[in-house]
Amino acid sequence: MSKHAYLIMAHNNWKQLKQLISFLDCVDVDIYLHVDKKAKGFVKSEFMELCSNSRLYIMPRKRLAWSGSTLTKCEISMLRKAVIGRYDYYHLLSGNDIPLCPLDEIHKYFEMNYGEEFISVNWNATAAPGIYSRISQFYLFQNFVGRGNVGIKAYIWELQLILINIQKKLGIDRCRNFSLRLGKGSQWFSVTHRFAEYVVKQYDMELKHRFAFSKASDELLMQTAILNSNEFLPHLSENGNMRLIDWNRSADGNSPYTFTVDDYDMMINSGKLWARKVSEDVDSKIIDKIYSAISNRES
Repeated sequence: MSKHAYLIMAHNNWKQLKQLISFLDCVDVDIYLHVDKKAKGFVKSEFMELCSNSRLYIMPRKRLAWSGSTLTKCEISMLRKAVIGRYDYYHLLSGNDIPLCPLDEIHKYFEMNYGEEFISVNWNATAAPGIYSRISQFYLFQNFVGRGNVGIKAYIWELQLILINIQKKLGIDRCRNFSLRLGKGSQWFSVTHRFAEYVVKQYDMELKHRFAFSKASDELLMQTAILNSNEFLPHLSENGNMRLIDWNRSADGNSPYTFTVDDYDMMINSGKLWARKVSEDVDSKIIDKIYSAISNRES
C-alpha cells in the first residue's frame, strides 16, 4: 500500500479547503498545510479537528508574494519536512484545487505508474532565451510588491522595472556562469521520494542563491531540476502533472480561469486527476457537485 504526502499552499476559501483536507483524510496520507501569513480568517483549531486518519502538519506561516521567491522557499520547506516521512509520492496542491475522481483511484493511478515524475514542462518556454530574465537580474522588491497593482506597491513595481533596466545596461547577468538548462512550467507536481530528495539537495547546492531575488522561480524549480538530471529525466511523465488548468480563458493572464458548474462535464471527463482552480466565492455549486459525484462513485 503506497504512502502519499499532500503539500497544500492556501490563502483563502476556508470552507473548500476544509472539504479538500477532509477528502484527503485516510491512513495512507499525511497532509502538510501552509497558509499565507497575510491571509485573514484562518482558525487553526478548526483544521486540526478535521483529520481522524491522516496526520495534519500545519507549517509555520510565512508571508508569500505572487511571483516572489518566497513561493519557491515555501515549496522547499514543505518538501524538506515531508521527505523525512519517506512517502511514495509527494503532491503539491493549492487550496483552490479539487479532485476529479475518488482518492483510491488517484492513488491507484500512481501505483500503476510508479517511478514516473509528474511535472508539467512548457517546452516552448524552456527553449526561449527570455526565460533566463527571471533570474538574470535582481528583482529586489518582488517579495514585497507581488502583483504590484495597487497603492504604493504600484510605484515600487515601476521602480523595480527601472532598476532591472539599469542592471541590464550595466551588464549585470546572474546567468553568465550558470551551466544548468532552465526549465519552465506549472509549479504543481506529483513526484517520487527519490526525486523529492534530489530537488531539495539541488536547491541547497545550486539553485538557492540563483533563485533569490528572482521572479516566478516557483515555475522553474522542478523543471530545472529534472531537465538537468540524467537519472530522472527519462522518467518524466508524458502526461504532465495530471492537473486540469485552463489558461486560455484566463481573465488577466496572471491566474488561470476559475471553473464553474457549466464546466462540470468537461472537468469530469478530462482524464485528469485534479483541477485548478475552483473558488467558493465564484461558484460553490461546482465544488459541491464534484464532491457529491466522487462520493457516489466511492459508494
